[in-house]
Amino acid sequence: MVNKKDNETRVGFIQSSFVQPKSKCPYARSVMTHLKPEDTTFTGLEDPLCCHFPTQEKVTTPFTEGMRAFGGPRNKGKRAHAAADLYRYENEALMAVAPGVVLRNLYYFYQDTYALEVLHSGGFVVRYGEMTGEKAPDVSMGKQLKKGQVLGYMGKVNSGCCEAMLHFELFTGEKTGSLTRPGVDIGGVLFNRREDLINPTRYLLKWEKA
Repeated sequence: MVNKKDNETRVGFIQSSFVQPKSKCPYARSVMTHLKPEDTTFTGLEDPLCCHFPTQEKVTTPFTEGMRAFGGPRNKGKRAHAAADLYRYENEALMAVAPGVVLRNLYYFYQDTYALEVLHSGGFVVRYGEMTGEKAPDVSMGKQLKKGQVLGYMGKVNSGCCEAMLHFELFTGEKTGSLTRPGVDIGGVLFNRREDLINPTRYLLKWEKA
């Protein structure tokens, strides 16, 4: 602790019981609640202020069941679905769930759809997949994003299997490198994703309700 008074600097110690995360500090929280949503930073996924649901309205079909759900079988059970698929309407604007920075700009993803990767406030990473190839304004590699900012538009795969959707993948951010990695065992289930992949369902349900 540094205390400056009358041009004098004193260095000392503070009792550990007085040290706590900013997210649990009443003063810090009272200040943060007066900020505009787009200016708010989060300490992580468990922060009560986190996050904005990525679609404009509630989904048309539950993402907790069937082929849309996280962990659903793919390739005849050889791997599991690494996302929750949020069904809405083609070309609808999609929004950043939290402030963040674009890690990887719009790139080809799957069956004529595209994806975008964002490192969000608090350290977690989201891959927004199966979007159209249309670039959103002020979104590019290394660009800072605000909570709720439009980052792309909902696409539709060319196989005709499904409605338009956002393929939403969530990572803790504890690992680095490519998000796609073949044959990774996560909790006894094989995914073609990085080891810090997590199930986004409970977070999406909370954000959708809010």
